[in-house]
Amino acid sequence: MEFTPAGILISGSWDKTIRAWNVFDRKANFYALEHSSEVLALTVHPKGREVAVATDNGNITYWDIEDEIEKAIIEGKRDVAGGRGDSDRFTADSNPSNKKFNSISFSPDGTLLLAAGESKYVCLYDLRAKILLRKLSFTENRSLSGVLRKLNTKDIGRRRISDKVRATGLIFSGMGFHLVTPEGVLEYTAEDRFLPINLTVGVSY
Repeated sequence: MEFTPAGILISGSWDKTIRAWNVFDRKANFYALEHSSEVLALTVHPKGREVAVATDNGNITYWDIEDEIEKAIIEGKRDVAGGRGDSDRFTADSNPSNKKFNSISFSPDGTLLLAAGESKYVCLYDLRAKILLRKLSFTENRSLSGVLRKLNTKDIGRRRISDKVRATGLIFSGMGFHLVTPEGVLEYTAEDRFLPINLTVGVSY
């Protein structure tokens, strides 16, 4: 859940809806906007009029919450698709659990959307063009489950179950963004102005 600049609380739920609440006037929800799958994450545009919503089917839906209009859908499951986990019974291509975002964030000017989830990838989208600008891999640590797309069949069932590669949080910050991972908080920065093609990375434990 997240507040808009006007103080309206936007919440998402496993009932496949987001709802707007005026918590200060003690009124019931204004409305519910329905999705085709369970809501995993949402983020409010800096100006407060739009909301981006990540759902369990790998999509990101872009809403105008004032007019209750769906503006766009980004089909991101191919972009975020990860590897095969140590305990997965499915191949990476067949596994639905590694093809969804659980953290999304608008850039300060609202033109870009950053998304990450159950894989080693961070995706940066241009909302005006509705295209993927950049796809970053934040780790190649093979001790994390899900880094590799294919596992040696001799090792399946014998490998020690390890931490799963994933991003559990992210946010734009200044000239870059921060990403929460099993390896620590990663900081991506650009020196002069934010350019998604010119990033460096640091790590904090």
